[in-house]
Amino acid sequence: MINLYIKAEHQKEAAALFRKDYDFFRHADRSGVRDYEVKEVSVLFLIFLSLCSFEFLGQKKTVEMRAFFWWFFASHPHYLKQDAPVKASVLKVRQILGEISKREYFQAFITASDGDLLFNLEAEKRTSQPRMVVRVS
Repeated sequence: MINLYIKAEHQKEAAALFRKDYDFFRHADRSGVRDYEVKEVSVLFLIFLSLCSFEFLGQKKTVEMRAFFWWFFASHPHYLKQDAPVKASVLKVRQILGEISKREYFQAFITASDGDLLFNLEAEKRTSQPRMVVRVS
């Protein structure tokens, strides 16, 4: 799964990140470690990987899943492959993320959930409600 979306130079790091948390929880009953800190990036990556697996199994992502998927790549564009067909759209999302909160992004994505990931960047002037049209398959 990792090699479908993650750049080759980050695949080993991504696999290790996933494996570290997986191994802890899998062997927690036998491990001598009493405390374990799950880092935010690990949780985000686990959610991302779960969404990829869900889609790989032939299931259609919900609008909430698509919102997270686009947010994840826009927040972590260094993980995205250079030849990814969504690269240009992800970079547009990244521009907007610098101006709005996670809550505003999610609300705007859900509100405009019928569509194509096209942001009206020219018309976007720091308003209380970001304008987005979202069509993500």
